[in-house]
Amino acid sequence: MPERSVIFDKQAFMERFGNDEDIVREIIEIAIIDVPNQIVRLKECIQKGDMKLIAQQAHTLKGSSSNINAQALTILALELENAAKEGNALAVPPLLSDLELQLTLLMDSLKEAFDKKE
Repeated sequence: MPERSVIFDKQAFMERFGNDEDIVREIIEIAIIDVPNQIVRLKECIQKGDMKLIAQQAHTLKGSSSNINAQALTILALELENAAKEGNALAVPPLLSDLELQLTLLMDSLKEAFDKKE
C-alpha cells in the first residue's frame, strides 16, 4: 500500500521503467499535462453533484497517479472514490482540497526530480 506522506517515489518510478531516462521523461511530460486536467474534470463532476461521475473520475485519477508513483495523490483519489461510492458528499470538499494541494506538491516534485542541471 502506498504511503500518504510520499508525494513521488522517483526511485520506484525509475525502476519500473528500467531506469530509461528518455521513457521516464516522456511519461512525466504527459503526466504534467494530464493529471491537472483530470483534477479539472473532477471539479466539473463535483459541481454537477453526481457521485457516480465523481467516483469514476477519482478512479481515473487514482490510476494515473499510481502509474507515476504519486503515492499521496493515489491514496487521496482512492479515498475520494470510496467516499463518492458511499454517497458521502460531506467528505468530497476536504478531499478535493487535499487533492489540489498534493497536485501542487507533485508538480513541484516532478519538475525538481527531472529538471536537467547540466
